Amino acid sequence: MDMSSQLDPQALAAFVDDSVFAQMSGKLGADASPKKNLLDAWILVDYSNKATLQLEASQNQIHGFIWVKISEAYGRTRVSRPLAQTIAAKTVKDLLAKFVPEARSGTPKLDENEMERIAEAFTKGRYLGEAHLDLAQYLRDCWKAYTPTKYKAPCVAVVQSSGFGKSRMVRELAIEAQKSALNMKVLYMCARVHESTGFPKATSELRGWLFQEGSEVEDIASRLKTIYVYANKHWADVQKEWLKLFTEKAADTSVKAKLSDETDTLEGDTSTEKNPNGRIVVLVIDEARSLLTEKGGKKNDFR
Repeated sequence: MDMSSQLDPQALAAFVDDSVFAQMSGKLGADASPKKNLLDAWILVDYSNKATLQLEASQNQIHGFIWVKISEAYGRTRVSRPLAQTIAAKTVKDLLAKFVPEARSGTPKLDENEMERIAEAFTKGRYLGEAHLDLAQYLRDCWKAYTPTKYKAPCVAVVQSSGFGKSRMVRELAIEAQKSALNMKVLYMCARVHESTGFPKATSELRGWLFQEGSEVEDIASRLKTIYVYANKHWADVQKEWLKLFTEKAADTSVKAKLSDETDTLEGDTSTEKNPNGRIVVLVIDEARSLLTEKGGKKNDFR
């Protein structure tokens, strides 16, 4: 796949300089300043004229070039060769994650037949156990215990090896939320990078709406409030709409559009005060590790 139009040599060079400087600042503190210009943009011009995967294939060459430049720019007496190589390796990894999204997963893409088999097993196979109900109770308990003075954010993590049914469990939670008295709604977002494969498929538009480029924490918080307000306005039928995010690609576009429209009409005095026994809106972010990729200013989407 030729994605050369997305590869700007200036952006590549600036990204490398920023990544190295951030790491060097962590090692040397103020002595790392000023930021060094390690790469001239013209050095990377050749890569911008090739397929993106060519950039991935050339990573060893780029790594070698970067660590040598680190040693030269920051001084071999202050930066050992192993340290320079370690920083260069992290920089190349971040470079690929930024400009070659499919390299982040490290897994081969599934063909259409494999995807169909996975989708059928996910949606039609009998669900065993009550893990989704345990999760619902845990979320309710966490919400009752949550106070801003004690906890950083009303957020929990579900951690388990790949293939153990985490995504299926939250879908069952969403199904239960639609048909029972949980007093809960579940919005599913899959943050898997857009070029990788898997099921459920990535909700790239929904992720792009919530974590828009240049967003401050307050901007993201406002969109989270929008999700809550929208759910409350459409409480009776919103779960039916949101369930489609697990299985229908078109739902990604339609849900994002409706939330965007809600943003434009959101009243500033809308209350989202905590009610321990009241309605809960759960935002599930599947494949959330992709949110940890560092962006400019030493920030990431997880913040």
